[in-house]
Amino acid sequence: KVRARGELEAVKAYPVAVPQVPTGALKVARLVPEGSTVAAGDVLVEFDASQLEIELDNNMASFRGTDRRIDRNRIQSGIEAGSIGVYKSVAELELEVAETVKIVDGEIYSRREILDATLDKDFAGQKIVFADLSLLLRGKYYDIDEGILQVQRKQVADKIDRVKTSLATLVLKSPGPGMVVYRKNWRGSTVSVGSSVWPGNVLMQLVDP
Repeated sequence: KVRARGELEAVKAYPVAVPQVPTGALKVARLVPEGSTVAAGDVLVEFDASQLEIELDNNMASFRGTDRRIDRNRIQSGIEAGSIGVYKSVAELELEVAETVKIVDGEIYSRREILDATLDKDFAGQKIVFADLSLLLRGKYYDIDEGILQVQRKQVADKIDRVKTSLATLVLKSPGPGMVVYRKNWRGSTVSVGSSVWPGNVLMQLVDP
């Protein structure tokens, strides 16, 4: 006889813990009753998937939105590059005309005509330089913008992967035969349906009777 009060502890028992999901706490949706005898592969705990599914939908929407912004950024970049290219082509034609038609003879052309021709030639050259600089600067701007969007896309993709990892581990099955004994937490209470539990928390033990 043992003159004491307490609980029997099994010599041989296997702890059952919350899976190490990357999304944080999980809510218990279904739970095998304490004292149940289970076989290998029997479901012990099912966690609620509703919050994770909402999070997945939101992340998928963000992912699609980021893709659309990347596409829009590329289209806008192409449109502006094309517009600047047309501007440069016109300036090159103006410069070619200015260089072909020589208005320099003071006996044929007035001083004003000669000055206007010189200014037109200089202005055409400046427009070409401006177009080249615009192409360079706008290209860098859109490259930086797309780089930021790609980083955001990667972050959202990582979130999606984490949620999918969690969704794939919402059912805890018994690794072997045994009797289910709930594990008390530091407050002396045991797990129940609706409890929020954190990864790594031991919920129960499978006792070899």
